[in-house]
Amino acid sequence: MNLQKCPNNHYYNSDKFPYCPHCSNSIRYKEIKKENENNPFATSYEEMQNIHIKECAPKVPTENVTPLTATSEPLFDKLTIGWLVCLTGVKRGRSYTIYPGDNHIGRNMNMNVCIKNEATISREDHAIIHYNRHSNIFTLKPNISSNPTIVNDETISEDTIINDRDLIQLGECQLLFVSLCNEHFNW
Repeated sequence: MNLQKCPNNHYYNSDKFPYCPHCSNSIRYKEIKKENENNPFATSYEEMQNIHIKECAPKVPTENVTPLTATSEPLFDKLTIGWLVCLTGVKRGRSYTIYPGDNHIGRNMNMNVCIKNEATISREDHAIIHYNRHSNIFTLKPNISSNPTIVNDETISEDTIINDRDLIQLGECQLLFVSLCNEHFNW
């Protein structure tokens, strides 16, 4: 993947798009596309980039802006550290992103991991996944619920360390835990 940044600070894959797809509503782009609809290769990559740069000028000042560096810690709490992938239940196939700190799991929209329409999961705080960045440990905290919290076929009643590829069952919903942060990688 060849990640590019357009003048409007959008990121896009230039292997797939010759121009920023977020800014593609520019009038000139639509005109060129219509003129060349029978020949998708009529307009070169460079031409599209020039049109894009001219017509999608930055809307925010770029002077006196501090760029992010590898040493800065921008919003650590918003970095992806893992996922839950639903294997069974109403949301089968859906993935949920896990972030640093506490990730509250339930059906309610205010939960970090909202598994809507899964009646066997508590509305609020069926369980909590916590990531400690300094120890690089994920912990699953069960909550008192009419449906138990199960990890790898064992019902848990207290905080339990979870590892990559552990199976977590909340009611009838089985989730696969996939960690991004581990002994090989950490933000």
